[in-house]
Amino acid sequence: MEKHIPLKIEGLSLNFGGIQALDSVGFELRPAEILGLVGPNGAGKTCVLNVISGIYRPSKGKVLFEGKDVVGLRSHKIAVLGMARTFQNVELFTNMTVLENLLLGCHTAIKTNLFSAGIFWGLAQKDECNIRYRVEEVIEFLELEMFRKFPAAGLPLGVRKLVGLGRALVMKPKVLLLDEPSSGMTRQEKEDFARFLLRIKYELGVPMLWVEHDMKLIGDLADRLVVLHYGRKVAEGTLAEVISNPQVIEAYLGKSLAGAA
Repeated sequence: MEKHIPLKIEGLSLNFGGIQALDSVGFELRPAEILGLVGPNGAGKTCVLNVISGIYRPSKGKVLFEGKDVVGLRSHKIAVLGMARTFQNVELFTNMTVLENLLLGCHTAIKTNLFSAGIFWGLAQKDECNIRYRVEEVIEFLELEMFRKFPAAGLPLGVRKLVGLGRALVMKPKVLLLDEPSSGMTRQEKEDFARFLLRIKYELGVPMLWVEHDMKLIGDLADRLVVLHYGRKVAEGTLAEVISNPQVIEAYLGKSLAGAA
């Protein structure tokens, strides 16, 4: 059964010196699911993504990606296996166009060596055609046609966030990690972004692990939520199950307020 689970976290712990950032965190991401990872500031949400994507190495625990433990693999190796990620701060090359930024996301698809790429022959030509086609598909999917030749520096934040999402999508990911993708957006931009997340879920079938602070947005879209507090998982389930959990109420409102409610 586990081989059908795209991503499973088991007993994940992470220490920075004397600080316990994560303490025995465990959950699974199911096929074609949007799983929300929420919690107050400092709860360890981004730490989880950093461990999954190979930026941090955990003190203990497993990260099972399609049944294979990827702990210890470097980030670029995990990306080649089919895991893509967006970041809270839009990490685009501002002097490059939208098209060029998306082409950079296709590095995992390049199979040619320096020599064949230099003479642009055979497999190199085939790679180039495939990559170009893939990028154009994503531009159309995210409705970025009018921005394709615009430098990233001059784009509105909402569009830059979509370009960051597009750069992850051109990798044809098996799992997509989203780190607060809606931060800084206006409500209208968030609604547009939500529409594309639902298209990814229903049209592409890509499971997503989504870190988010906007509880209304993630509550409307996520199939399930996992709540972290001080590096520990305190709740998991549907929105209704999570918001009625006393530990979640305490984490967000404080013990005194929770007791008064």
